[in-house]
Amino acid sequence: MTFDEGSLILQSEDTIYEDGGMQLLLEFNDNCFENLSYVDDNLDNILEEMYSDEEIQLFVIGIFGIIAFIALAAGIEIYGYSSKKKKLEAFVFSDHSLLTDDNLEPSKSIPIKDLYEFYYLAKKLDLIEDDSGLLEAVMIRCLSHQKIDYDNQSYIDLDQMVCENALDKELLMYLRQASKDKSQLGEKAFKKYCMEHYYNFEDWYDHVNTYMTHQYINMGKLSYEDLHDRFLYIHIHTKREVFDLNVKEDMKQVLALNKYLETCSQQELLAMDDPYYLILRSVLGLNDDLNDYDDYYYIYHLHGFVHTGVQAHHEAQ
Repeated sequence: MTFDEGSLILQSEDTIYEDGGMQLLLEFNDNCFENLSYVDDNLDNILEEMYSDEEIQLFVIGIFGIIAFIALAAGIEIYGYSSKKKKLEAFVFSDHSLLTDDNLEPSKSIPIKDLYEFYYLAKKLDLIEDDSGLLEAVMIRCLSHQKIDYDNQSYIDLDQMVCENALDKELLMYLRQASKDKSQLGEKAFKKYCMEHYYNFEDWYDHVNTYMTHQYINMGKLSYEDLHDRFLYIHIHTKREVFDLNVKEDMKQVLALNKYLETCSQQELLAMDDPYYLILRSVLGLNDDLNDYDDYYYIYHLHGFVHTGVQAHHEAQ
């Protein structure tokens, strides 16, 4: 504060905006002024009014600080809880042993003959990045006997699909929905259907996993154990899957087969004269580099057929 030609000049280190201002409170000795006027108020109220704006600002800053602290603490807690939960969700078996693939050698032995069960275990083992591999694999199995006509307008004769179970039939129902005449499915029609109704196939993937889960429970291969945990001092009750020891051996063989299919050449697969290996490669999403071999040209074309539709779905999202 300075005096300049009878005026008081107040200076502030902080920025004062257009709608802001400064308040000055001075104390004078008695008998300094004559003809005084009085305000019916006391000094405490005047001080309270002077500091009210600053207190509000400090209060708001304090609230945001508390919220930020809680958010940070919650984030740390969530991260720790998620990491712990992820560990708890690792495969547990009836003897509470762990499953690792560190010492597993590649093997071409096919442990699971049922395509849906193979997919189910591979998904549990986190070997499935895209569920559309199952769609491709089932279509190949159901159409492996059919001479597919690929002209300028490639199509699939849905009437020739051989369905082995209810899940096959559900898939066929969606494929017929994609077809204009419910009989022949062209690549353009399939692509259009995927762009607009791919959620039907996603529901089908969920049905497959639900069906296999119920099958494993009914066969005594899967049960659940209760888990109790705390999150931000809140008690949380969850369940964990417990697989039978026989399932552990099946999973080991699936891992070993996956290692083999990842590394073996297509010539080696074709030399074994068993298309089921290529079908399992479809489930695992390993057929992107498949070539157009005469004996298995239908697998090559069906891979491209399904991939075109799935890619259209991803681009439409």
